[in-house]
Amino acid sequence: MWKADLAIYERSIRFNQNRPFQSDQKRLYASLERPIVSGTGPAPNQADTVAFWRGLWSEPVNHSEGPWTEVVASQCAGITPMDPVIITPDDVAEAVRRAPNWKSPGLTGCITTG
Repeated sequence: MWKADLAIYERSIRFNQNRPFQSDQKRLYASLERPIVSGTGPAPNQADTVAFWRGLWSEPVNHSEGPWTEVVASQCAGITPMDPVIITPDDVAEAVRRAPNWKSPGLTGCITTG
């Protein structure tokens, strides 16, 4: 019984958020700006988050190369490589210029556009 009630409640919440999202995203996001209550403690600060991801992605890792890599390489041998994509400061400035001014980056420093 409770599971069905919860499903109905969640469906109505989604429905009531989809309409304003399509017509006025700014108002919807403003209505969603409430402090998140969590029982796990405070959110990590930005320095800890940056240190975590830097440690994860910056350290070289020696992956074991199995025989499947040769199979994939032979299957991909005929594919024409894509031209390199060069992102200039002007490209970044244009992307930031097009981003809504009411969105701000989170702890990671990234603005999501979804």
